Amino acid sequence: MENMQSGFKVLGKYFLCVILCFFTFFSFAAIFSMMDNTKDAYTATVYELKEVETYTYNEADGDDKKKADFEAKGYLVKTDEKTEGGYVATVYELGEEIDAYVHEYANGKDNKKADYEKQGYLIKTAEFNILQGGPFIVYLVIAQTVSLIFFVIMVPREVYRMGSRDINRVSRGEVREDKLRGLKIGLVPSACSLFSYVCLLLFKCDLLASGHFIYQYFNYYSFGYQTLIFGGDPKAPVFSTLSMVLAFLPVLLPAIVCWAGYLLGYKDINLYEKTVYKKKKEEN
Repeated sequence: MENMQSGFKVLGKYFLCVILCFFTFFSFAAIFSMMDNTKDAYTATVYELKEVETYTYNEADGDDKKKADFEAKGYLVKTDEKTEGGYVATVYELGEEIDAYVHEYANGKDNKKADYEKQGYLIKTAEFNILQGGPFIVYLVIAQTVSLIFFVIMVPREVYRMGSRDINRVSRGEVREDKLRGLKIGLVPSACSLFSYVCLLLFKCDLLASGHFIYQYFNYYSFGYQTLIFGGDPKAPVFSTLSMVLAFLPVLLPAIVCWAGYLLGYKDINLYEKTVYKKKKEEN
């Protein structure tokens, strides 16, 4: 019972760490993207247009206040048809979203956009930078390293303290020595990670549409690792037998770090103190 209660405490730290790692990768991606001002692609959102009104404007009448009023209300005003002294304005209301896609400038002309515009749809675009090549690898390595540090520090803290307490409890005969206790407690968060791996298998077999994203978010502490083994694009993973085997390793990590944390606590080994004091001693 005590192991199960501790397991759920560790599970809470596990999910907290997953959220923290998500923001870690997101923040580093934003930082690295800001370092490069080059725009490599844009997201295009396609909307249906509904005609609201048509009117004729003459330049002799001064400014087209009607157009300004419509645009202020969020309408689209097209003035393609010219007249002798002005133009014919057609007012459109933004309808339903038809499609959304990403176009990379390296792929040449956006024929999809041209086709939609011929059909009378409105396309709104937003440019962005694509992390790729060397900067992309550096981003993954740094963000992954930071995330693993968070994971190793946060997740096994509960079992480390339990190991420290068990030293005295075993010596007093209150509990039996069980050096696998940390491993047993760590199986609780590992079970959640295992569930996400099963979802990934179902996704690979075309049985669960969102299975890849469930695996990704349950194991966000290994997002950089996942990106590398699945081909470099988190949104379009490439599966193979080897990548599926390697994808199982993050499932084992919670149980392993909890096992190691308990043993370190049980043997009264504080890695932080050893590292800090050793560094200070070398400096002196």
